[in-house]
Amino acid sequence: MTNGTNASDGAVREVADGYELRFDRVYSAPIEDVWALLTEPDRIEEWLGVADVELRVGGRYRLLEVGGQGIAGVILTLEEPNAIEYTWDSAEWTGGTVRYELSESAGGTRLVFRHVHPAKSWGEFRYKSLAGWHTLLDLLELAVDGRPESWHMGRWQTHHDRYVAAGGLD
Repeated sequence: MTNGTNASDGAVREVADGYELRFDRVYSAPIEDVWALLTEPDRIEEWLGVADVELRVGGRYRLLEVGGQGIAGVILTLEEPNAIEYTWDSAEWTGGTVRYELSESAGGTRLVFRHVHPAKSWGEFRYKSLAGWHTLLDLLELAVDGRPESWHMGRWQTHHDRYVAAGGLD
């Protein structure tokens, strides 16, 4: 199911482990540049937050996420420069896994983002997660374009309200 009317909106489907949030975006930069924004701490800070990354399978992926809380992840998949997947856990919840898949696209890089969200916390976090990732991937696009911006709660709230109005995520 796709929510909202924007081509960049997230889609949700039920999977064995819970619910998968998926965003499909195209960024106007080479794959290496987008990869750097996903894996290099100085570049991650431009859109996601302060990071400490041990870039290897089993390595840490820790964040002080903008607009959120600290994340303590473990890298599960690393296929440079095409895929990185890690756990998304905080003191507040076990957040499942996030995965970024990159491929070359005409004029830039295609990103397929997936967050497999545990079923047990889906009811509380479904719209918050969709709005949060939508906002963060917008911030990633600004960083790709060399115009990084900080988290803005108003942007998140606009997306959140739109996803809630679209409904259908029960």
